[in-house]
Amino acid sequence: MGCKKAIPLALFCLACFLVSSPLFGQATGSLLGTVSDVTGAVVPGAAVVATSQGTGVARDTKTDDTGHYLLPLLPIGTYSIRVSAQGLKTVEQKDIVLQVDESREVDFSLPAAAVQQTVEVSATAVAVNTSNASLGQVITAQQVAELPLNGRD
Repeated sequence: MGCKKAIPLALFCLACFLVSSPLFGQATGSLLGTVSDVTGAVVPGAAVVATSQGTGVARDTKTDDTGHYLLPLLPIGTYSIRVSAQGLKTVEQKDIVLQVDESREVDFSLPAAAVQQTVEVSATAVAVNTSNASLGQVITAQQVAELPLNGRD
């Protein structure tokens, strides 16, 4: 009787071990924000597409009834985000750097469209993380190479 209970328990533990091992070491982040028009009214159902500039892989979503979008579990890297909605101009923001375990908030304001047109905005400043109070810093390879060593002139 005890052996019959031990075999399913052992199989369950083995399955948990095999499934959980690929989950360690995931280097991901997420993009989120609000899409509104120039008057400040939210835009539900707007198409949001985030494309990795390094790999060309694209992930898309739509805004909910409150104009919010969320793209979770994105690999770290540099992204461009394109937002479009019917009757409004398409807006694209490029050079958005996503770091490890970062939730980058990128809001969009879409102007009214009389003619199909694309507006490109290039991000250069680092945004302040207002959605998460945790502290962290990514150290680049150049910063590591510039660390002083004992005996180096």
